[in-house]
This record gives sequence, structure tokens and C-alpha cells, in this order.
Amino acid sequence: MDQDECTDQQDSSPLLQLPTDVLLVIFEQLGLVDILSLRLCCRKALELTQERSIWVRTVKEQQQELPVPPKIMQNLNLDESLKDTSTEQLFEFALRILRIDQLWSRPRQLPSVYLEKRVNASILLGIRIVLDRWLVLFYSEGVIQLYDLRVLTRDASASKGLVAELEDFDHGPWVSFAAAVDPESQILILSTAKLVPPYQMCMYKVDLRQCVNQQCDNRPGNIVLLQHLPLDAPRMVQAINPPLGLVAVSVSSRVQLVSCLEPDVNSPGFIIPAYPEDPDDLWNGINALHFMGPYLLVARTRSIELHHYPTSPNETTEPRAPSLRHQFRMATFKEVAFSDCKAGTPSDGGQTFETIMLAYDVIQGLFQFKIELYLPSVPPQSQKTDTPPSLLSRITGDDDQAKVTVIQTGLYPLGLPYSTPVNSNPSSPHAHIPGSDSPTPTYSHTHFLQGTHLSHGTSSAVSRGFLSSFSMGAQGHRAIWVERRRGGVSREVQVWGRNMARASQENSNWIFHFGADCVEMEKKVVYTINSYDLRGMSCRAYTDNREADSYLL
Repeated sequence: MDQDECTDQQDSSPLLQLPTDVLLVIFEQLGLVDILSLRLCCRKALELTQERSIWVRTVKEQQQELPVPPKIMQNLNLDESLKDTSTEQLFEFALRILRIDQLWSRPRQLPSVYLEKRVNASILLGIRIVLDRWLVLFYSEGVIQLYDLRVLTRDASASKGLVAELEDFDHGPWVSFAAAVDPESQILILSTAKLVPPYQMCMYKVDLRQCVNQQCDNRPGNIVLLQHLPLDAPRMVQAINPPLGLVAVSVSSRVQLVSCLEPDVNSPGFIIPAYPEDPDDLWNGINALHFMGPYLLVARTRSIELHHYPTSPNETTEPRAPSLRHQFRMATFKEVAFSDCKAGTPSDGGQTFETIMLAYDVIQGLFQFKIELYLPSVPPQSQKTDTPPSLLSRITGDDDQAKVTVIQTGLYPLGLPYSTPVNSNPSSPHAHIPGSDSPTPTYSHTHFLQGTHLSHGTSSAVSRGFLSSFSMGAQGHRAIWVERRRGGVSREVQVWGRNMARASQENSNWIFHFGADCVEMEKKVVYTINSYDLRGMSCRAYTDNREADSYLL
């Protein structure tokens, strides 16, 4: 088509005769796929769709349901106008997000990369992926490996993707680990705890920027021992707060915080005294710990707690703000996973911190909750302590105290429903629940979901499957898990995305048991494999613990 024909088509189109500002308003209501199609129509439409406001809006809309690159996410948190990001970069980011979303639920073929186990390391504790680029492998014997996923996806040779490695057999064997990165300094903090006497905990650091530079020079990066801390008893490392230099550990049913800011390798640092142990906690063990602003979220098997924590040794003697607690009524969680904490500033000058929790109940399935912590503008230390702050399934009442909203937003059902509704009386969170003081709640074994789309094809004559591992993305928009039926070794790798098609939740039974805000998490099987012990999932990789091998899908 020559220029004259293109100009004639533009002149004859009633749509393009509208004023430019009106056209921009129309274009801003279109989805990304429609905008890309519109760009192919004519030259004028191409020029109009290069307007910056269109791509700022597109990226912001994608951020609501799709993971966005860490750089864009950081800029969105600092400045919603994204003034430090060019229009061309916004266009490229929007296309990248769309392409990844289209590929997310497609079936995978054979794993593209095989990370062979080490000769002197046969027990793989687990894997972590940070900043959508770095893959960290922890081996119980005392080995840490750091891979660059950008290199692994370009070259299937695992040796080329290995950027740093540590062999610390003197401080092993390890029983637990944690990893977290400071986005500003690009410093990766790693922590491990020893299994056998003498008990000890080690902290390591990796400069990711230095790893990139050394990789360009074909030199391996360094994993440096930051601190070695002797312990009087075994601890489970749970979470790390790199900006504050705090490591959260658990022992029995209690929580402790350890500082890793001391430059001396042999310095004992300081240990914040554990919270008083409640006798009820003996059957309500700790699954995970998660930092939410100035509070530490403690996820237990049947409840969650939020404790205000000090950030320095001088604060340990000051009175603490009251703790927040929420009891899950008829659910017993075996494992949980968290998204990164997202901070916000409401109009009243306070602060909000939001995280997504994915929790697995062996009998009932995979639950998803949105947890939002609201802090008034008054510092927590100056709050009145005569009335304990409330933790409800909806925020109600005045806003002069810290509050938490806990909403169930999703469920992947594996079988049995509740015998009583979850939100039967949300206005009375402290009311006594029959059976709640018993270590073993009573379940209804009537399969009311059988024969409906909620049963996932499970019949009463076939044993239900269970999840051997699951993981959630850093922004809480995607999840992946491994499911297998009982009595077999065939396992399905299943993925979920927040924007995937959802089943209609007009079923009264569903709303009665799980609430109107809860939707079914639609699975998509992307890979099937025979394995005896498939676990250690992340959103891009998995491990086989029996063979101590790792694969990248």
C-alpha cells in the first residue's frame, strides 16, 4: 500500500476524524492486544499509540494481575508516573509481560537445563530464585551454588551459568536456610543453621553486581562469610530482613531475632528474647516467619500472629506494642509461602503493608489469603495498650490502632469442605468456636463438591491426591505446585495465574464455606514426570530430593 492509499483510508475513517485528545481517551480504554492490532492499521494510529500515557496505564493495569520486572516494580513503588522510564522501555516491558503470560500456561517439554548434583553434596535442602535472575541451591553438607538464569536460558551448559560457589563443610551439616536480597544495594544475604552439635548459625553475603562484573571477565564470584554465631540449641532459620540486618529464627514454638550487622566474623551479635510461650502453641507450631514493615508475621499451623519487633539492641528493653492474632477456624496448615511485602500510604497519613499467603492443608487443599496490616500515623510504641488491637476478617471500627485484614481470596480444593462456615460471624473474632480448643478439629466427610467443577475430577471412589511441593511468585500473581494421586509416582506440575479463567462462584455452598471474595484457583498441567520425591519447587525450577538433582523448566 503506497502513501496515497494509506492517507485516503485515514481520511475515510470516521474514527480517525475525531480530535486527538478524544482518540487518546478511547485508546486508553483498550487492552494491550487491541492496541497492538490498532498499531497495524495505519500510520496515524501508530503515531497516536506511541503516546506515553497509554503505556504508563498499560503497565499499571498489568501490574494488578501479572508480575512485572523488578525495575518497573521498584519505580512504581517510588513514583507512579514512572518518569525515570522511557516510553520505549515501557513498550518493551509491556510486550515482555504479555509474552511471558502467554507462555506461562503452555505445556513444557523436557527440562531445558539439568543441574547435576555435586559429588560431595548429595542432600539438596532447597532452592530460591531472587530478582527473577539468580538461582540459589543449598546443600545440607555445606555447599551453596549461585546460578545466573539469564545465562542458563541462553546456554544449556550449567557450568557456564554458575557464577559463585561456597564449600563450608566445617559449619555443616545444615538443617535450614533462608535467602533475601536488598534491591538497593544488590547484596544477597544467606543464612544457614547447623543440625548437630555444636549448634551454630552462619550468615553469608554475595554482591550480585560484582558477580555480573566478574562474570563478564570469566571469573567466579565470591560468597563471603559474614558472621558465625554459636547457639545453645538448634534453630530453624526462617526469614531475613537485609536492610535492617535481622534474621528471624524459630525454636520450638517461639521466635527469636538475630542481628547480622556486626562486622566481626566471631561476634555473637545480639539475640532478641523470644516471645513468651503459650501452652496452646504446643499443638500450633510455626510454619514460617515473614517481615511486614515493623511487624513480624508468624504463620502457625492454625493461626497467624504479628509482633512488633525492635530494630536495635537498645529497643529490646522498651515496652512492645500489643501483638495481633488471628485464628483459622477449621484449617490446619502444613506449609505456607509468602509474596514480597508491598508498602503503601493511605490518605490519612498512616501506613499499609500487604502480603499474599499461600497455605496448604493436606486434607482440604491450597488456600490463598490477602493479609493487609494498617498502621496509624501514631508510632506503635505510643499506642494505648489498655485495649488490645483487633484482627478481623474485615476492618471495622475506629482507626486509632493497628489493624489487620485477613481475606481468603482463593482455594484449590482437594476434597473435604468445612463443617461450619469460615466467615459465619466475622464481627466477633474472639467468640468461642466449638472444637477450636481441641488439637483435632472435627471435619464433615460429606463430599458436597463431588460431581461439580469444584471437585477437580475427584470421585468418592478414587483416592484424593496431595501436593508434594508448591511455591508462589514474589508479587503473588503466580503459583506452581506438584500434585500426585495416592498410590502412584506420576506427578503433575501445575501452574496458576491470577488472570487465568476462573469458574463462576455462584454456588451457594462455596460462598457459605469460603466467602464471596474467594475464587477457585484454576490449575493448568504443564508437565508430568515420574518421581518418588519431587519437591523444592520455585516458579521456574524444581528438584528431585531422592536424586539431589535440579532441573530448569
